[in-house]
Amino acid sequence: MNQTLLKKENPAEVSQPEESKSSSLVEDKKSEFDCRKYRQFAVTVYLDIQNVLGHLLKDCTEQYPPCPTVALDRLIFEMNKRYSETQLQVVVSPLILTTSDDPNHQRLSAHQHLHTGFLMLSGLQMRGDAMFSAEERSLDEETLEYAWLVELTVGTLSGKLTTPQLQNIITALEAFVFTVEDAENSLRHPRPYLYCYHGTPQPQCPQTTSEHFCPTTDTIKYKMVRASLDGISLNLVESGTILCFQMQELLSDPLIGMEAAHNFGTIVKDHNYALTHMPISDYFINRGSLKVWLAPWWNYSALLMI
Repeated sequence: MNQTLLKKENPAEVSQPEESKSSSLVEDKKSEFDCRKYRQFAVTVYLDIQNVLGHLLKDCTEQYPPCPTVALDRLIFEMNKRYSETQLQVVVSPLILTTSDDPNHQRLSAHQHLHTGFLMLSGLQMRGDAMFSAEERSLDEETLEYAWLVELTVGTLSGKLTTPQLQNIITALEAFVFTVEDAENSLRHPRPYLYCYHGTPQPQCPQTTSEHFCPTTDTIKYKMVRASLDGISLNLVESGTILCFQMQELLSDPLIGMEAAHNFGTIVKDHNYALTHMPISDYFINRGSLKVWLAPWWNYSALLMI
């Protein structure tokens, strides 16, 4: 009798197992795998910037020429991001860089057109292809980038510059390079260690030894860069004098090496002497070694190694 009375007086004890079962079922439902969290997605980006005007910054005073100016008609950026591959493309329309001489530099009225010089690039196209793999990676880990391929196609570079104008451009480029490569002001990652290609911190990876860490993804991934140049036509001028440098079609390919074809040579002109031209046909460039014959007006030949 007492036991039956106790059961009637405590009905909550009877319903407690049922509530625990229902709560466990709810937890099981919450812990079920949801494939929607790991579904693949694709991103397509198209960016078109027109009428760009910029400057190559450098230290300028009243006694020095102003900063070179860069004019760009159109800059296009495209990206196609997928699970196993990312494709990038940058297209630059004809680019014109103008620079001027020192304002205190005096020339004759017949040579005032030399006060402003220019460099023009007919076009530039960069294509990048990054490849990713999910082999031996969990769903919560990022895919592994195992290859990065780049193809750079440069158009014809032409221009007319004086020596001070060329120095002005080089000074601006030096300031830009020093700013980019300044290690003192570079950003540092708050994490003091790197992740290896297994997805674990390098000090904790089983492949890490006392001699070296397990390599990162950037260390072991395959990289290939292929570049081509349509041609160069540069004129270094001064009052009554011109030095012309011409080259056609330069290709750099890690699979076939480097090669150059067609015509190659230099032209030197002085106001008291005639043109002198020395063509070099079908010259082969191996591993970046380039020989240029210079034939000045006094009929001596000098060999320049670039």
